[in-house]
Amino acid sequence: MDLRRKQSAYLKRLQQQKEGYDGIDLEMNFNGSKSGMQDDGFSDVGFSEAQMTKLKKSEHISEEREREIEQVVKSVNELAQIMKDLSVLVIDQGTIVDRIDYNIQSVATSVEEGLKQLRKEKRTQKSGGMVTCATVLVIMCFVMLALLILKEIIF
Repeated sequence: MDLRRKQSAYLKRLQQQKEGYDGIDLEMNFNGSKSGMQDDGFSDVGFSEAQMTKLKKSEHISEEREREIEQVVKSVNELAQIMKDLSVLVIDQGTIVDRIDYNIQSVATSVEEGLKQLRKEKRTQKSGGMVTCATVLVIMCFVMLALLILKEIIF
């Protein structure tokens, strides 16, 4: 009876190790003694070499995963910062483009207005210069005529 009980307890432990504990018997302390079932006669059983290898391998894999997760978190944070910087740049560039567009429209309006004024001035200059010159010539003609009449009267 005692043998069957020990055998079933041992088989349960083996089954637990295979199913869910990745080769680690949680009923064992790190010094190799049992915590709850010391009366079943397996007190000298500790971690086997295969279990220790599997445990170290699992620890190494979990540490590597932690490092990879930390690296992914850092990468995501860097990407978020880059996206923030990029959005600021896009907003600034949009503002600059809006200013350039506004300035181009202002310049186009100013150029059109200046062209109109230049055409007006051209017309004024053409007609104004000729009128002034003609007026001076007519006045001089009258002065000469008056001098000619005075010369004939006086002499």
